[in-house]
Amino acid sequence: MSEEIPLNSQIEILENRLAQIRVEVSAEALNKAKQTAARSLSQRVNIPGFRKGKAPYAIVQRYLGDGAILEEAIDQIGPDLYGEVIRNSDLEPYGPGQLEDVESKDDGLVLVFRVPLIPVVTLGDYRSLRREFTPPEVSDEDVDNVLRLMQNSRAEVEAKEGPATTGDEVRLDIHGVLVPREGDEQNEEIANLSKEPLFEQMSWRMVLGDANREPMAGFSQALEGITAGETRNFELSFPADDEDYEEALRGRAVAFMVTCHAVNVRRLPELDDEFAKSVGDEDVQSLEDLRQKIRQDLLAEKTARAQADYADAVLDMMVEQAQIEYPAVMVDEYIDDLLHDLEQQLQRQGLDLTAFLNMRQITLEQLREEYRETAIARLKRALVLREFVEREGLEVDGRAIDQEVKSRAASLSRGNEQIREIFEELLNKDQGRRNISLQMLTQQALERIAAIGRGENPETGPVPFVEPEATPEETPAAEGEGAASEAVVADAGGAAEPVDAAPDAE
Repeated sequence: MSEEIPLNSQIEILENRLAQIRVEVSAEALNKAKQTAARSLSQRVNIPGFRKGKAPYAIVQRYLGDGAILEEAIDQIGPDLYGEVIRNSDLEPYGPGQLEDVESKDDGLVLVFRVPLIPVVTLGDYRSLRREFTPPEVSDEDVDNVLRLMQNSRAEVEAKEGPATTGDEVRLDIHGVLVPREGDEQNEEIANLSKEPLFEQMSWRMVLGDANREPMAGFSQALEGITAGETRNFELSFPADDEDYEEALRGRAVAFMVTCHAVNVRRLPELDDEFAKSVGDEDVQSLEDLRQKIRQDLLAEKTARAQADYADAVLDMMVEQAQIEYPAVMVDEYIDDLLHDLEQQLQRQGLDLTAFLNMRQITLEQLREEYRETAIARLKRALVLREFVEREGLEVDGRAIDQEVKSRAASLSRGNEQIREIFEELLNKDQGRRNISLQMLTQQALERIAAIGRGENPETGPVPFVEPEATPEETPAAEGEGAASEAVVADAGGAAEPVDAAPDAE
């Protein structure tokens, strides 16, 4: 596809939202540009026998060469020509264009630019998507598990003489290495795993028999009867057919050396009404009250998680049926964002990216390639969600932002009025309100997607703002910005930060 535009130039739309621009520079325009370039060069370069800026063209050409003059001329006229082409076209660039090639002609030059274009998303009939939603349930076993955790957290601990048995708490130093096998040196993944211990923990506290704290299945049984000061050596093997483990580890044995520093007996409180009252909730006065409270909290937690998972699943269906085109540079930006997140995680662990790459024995380019698939998946979801926001006409009411600012400030301050005022002032700054509005817009979009998936056929347009019920101590909230959500909509459609379409937004 191409179209004639001013400057005797052509635009061709390539695949992957990339445009190629060919701009012809006549011999007359080129000679004029070279004259200007030569004067510019003579002002920056000391040419023997001439003051700066005074050397004639022929002298500059002889001293620096025709190639240097041509390069300077292109550097000077290229941006102007590119900018004029863009202004006189219907192109919508995603980012700056790049000069890809310079073609010589008898009567001048042709400058070839490549420019990434904004992504294009076609959602299709997304309103017909349906997916069954199964409300979560809370079993008696779920409630019992939480009660046991609460009971264990209030256990009294005292030193025990003699061997440890199931239910005792032990404090251990754990060292576990992969048992070598013939041919490991030919397997790069195994060779890397063998260079450092698989398990290395100092003063690790665990209760014998607690599978959630065991490094590997069978660990507690291997330590049954251990005493304070004793060191044990034993081997355990990863399951051969369990896909939860890396393929390289399945069926492999690990040699453990475990030193026990202390054995403690744990005395659990009785699960009775007194225990329930000790939780500190004034609405809980009996064990049955506590069980009901746990059930309600678990149901709320499970429901929130199930609804979030459901919205993600319907969004995935939307992505699957959508037609999505985007420039490659967007994927690179998302990879940059993933690497930035990794660097922050490493810093919290006292490492840096260079050390991480050395540990894994890979290059930065190899790591970027590992992230490519994840980056593409995130980008597609973000672009679809952004388009959905625009199609549905979603926006955030300024009064809702006011309400959220107050709610967050109150939560962060934990009852301290002075701190609450500080947080409210910070959150009310432009960037704070913008971040909140983007988060709220994303949440609104996901909730509407879930409603569509359940077949509820929600109306399009903004989510109506509901005034909070004022308490006797409160006065009605002012309307705030009201229509200020226009800025949020602009962000949702342009930079797409609320839906993770800008790599530095998440």
